[in-house]
Amino acid sequence: MHHFNWSGVIGALPTLWMGAIITLQITVLAIVVGIIWGTVLALFRLSGVKPLQWFASLYVTIFCSIPLVMVLLWFFLIVP
Repeated sequence: MHHFNWSGVIGALPTLWMGAIITLQITVLAIVVGIIWGTVLALFRLSGVKPLQWFASLYVTIFCSIPLVMVLLWFFLIVP
């Protein structure tokens, strides 16, 4: 049976910890931006202004129609 060598992991703990902190920061930022953008779109849909209602409806329809894997692929290929 193979035994895992933990000496490399222990040396990398500071880097792993910083990676975990950055991941949590990105997650919190994405949650906050998502809540704000979702609220703005909901207000657009409820407003009496037809272009805003149309934009919000179109945006939601497009992003509900596109599979998440496709969006992730586009993000991966477009964002350097």
